[in-house]
Amino acid sequence: MYEAHFGLRTAPFHVTPDPGLLFLTPGHQEALGTVLYGILGRKGFVLLTGEVGTGKTTVLRRALEHFPADQAEVLYILQPVLSPGEFLRMLQRELAAEGEVLPPGEDLDAVVADIQKRLLDRHRRGRLVIIAIDEAQTMPPEALETLRLLSNLETATEKLLQIVLVGQPELDGLLARHELRQLEQRIAVRARIPPLTRAEAHRYIAHRLDAAADQPVRPFSRAAEAFLVEQAAGNPRRLNILCDNALLNAFGHGVKKVSYAIAREAARPLQGEKAPRRRLVFAFGSVPLVAAAAVGALILLPVLWFATDPPAFFSRPAEALSTASTQPPPQAFPPEPLVAAREEPSKPETPPQALPEVVVPVRKTEAVPPIPPVSAPRPAPPAPAAAGPVRRPVAAGETVLRLCIDVYGECGAEELGAVRKANPGIRNLSRVQVGQVIVFPAVNNGRTARAPGR
Repeated sequence: MYEAHFGLRTAPFHVTPDPGLLFLTPGHQEALGTVLYGILGRKGFVLLTGEVGTGKTTVLRRALEHFPADQAEVLYILQPVLSPGEFLRMLQRELAAEGEVLPPGEDLDAVVADIQKRLLDRHRRGRLVIIAIDEAQTMPPEALETLRLLSNLETATEKLLQIVLVGQPELDGLLARHELRQLEQRIAVRARIPPLTRAEAHRYIAHRLDAAADQPVRPFSRAAEAFLVEQAAGNPRRLNILCDNALLNAFGHGVKKVSYAIAREAARPLQGEKAPRRRLVFAFGSVPLVAAAAVGALILLPVLWFATDPPAFFSRPAEALSTASTQPPPQAFPPEPLVAAREEPSKPETPPQALPEVVVPVRKTEAVPPIPPVSAPRPAPPAPAAAGPVRRPVAAGETVLRLCIDVYGECGAEELGAVRKANPGIRNLSRVQVGQVIVFPAVNNGRTARAPGR
């Protein structure tokens, strides 16, 4: 739907396993090599496990592509919830020639003997027989035991049947059951696909876009891509869904760049799932929201205190300040005795005696002329904003983010993108040197850069 809008040849983030779009991380490369080694080495059983959406099916299909049809026969089972008898008869039908009519029968021993005869015929002709079972964690224990019995079909030197079990981590727990211990001991080759790291997730997005386009296309902004990677939590399938939704939303808005706001809108349908902890994402990294709130509180608390309860030096007149030190602080409640005192006859109150007036001799000096009143200066009108770009050198202790806030009043993804575009020689805005001149151009929302000191 949106391919032509972004210059793509095909949809890069569809969730259907596509070996042509496989991005081989070190974990996927190790899993692919392990599966190929187990099959080519005729090890009998190969086990591949991983969490939901980590790419197990894609790795399996890429491994099976290494075996052409004239050299191997592959039986790919997607729904392994079969009884032992159903599984054996299905394998017998797959090994039979096209159009061949199999005799009906319920004798499973006869079915096993027929399967062994057909496998020996393939072995003499140099053909390899592979059974690939996806979602193997759903197999009944009886069907898994039937697989173990089939693995006994072998020659003096090698196995006649190669079996690849692919499933979620629950498959390890199923094989650890006591009644399946013989099968578990026969699995000599195992592989586990780990989740993507943060760096691998960014390379995964770039690889998918390059594989789906004739020329490099980067429709995600840095902040949007960082947010999508954070929300995917290393799961390739979840990352595919998030990126596909983001491209679809950008197409609906009629824009060719996925912004941070569009990425958050794309992640909303997945909020019901267990997502990683939210972070406040900037263009050059992610900062925890709790840390940002703590820094903001440390800055705003002194300002709010001064505004609501300023010190007496700034809020009281000079006369009140001169007499404030001589007046005792008022008490909210009169002091009460802790122990009841003995009653005494009341005495007439005597008026307080006036203190004698003390005259302090003052040395006569020359008369000082009174200071004429000075009118308060009028505030200077605000200086107009600079019409063109502003060049600011980096001082000691300053960062690009601090200069961006000082110039624009605030600094988000749009402002940082404009600064990065105006300074093509600076590859990393978080690493600048003292004395380096940074150019701050006008931004699209109407705000212009302010000159130093404005």
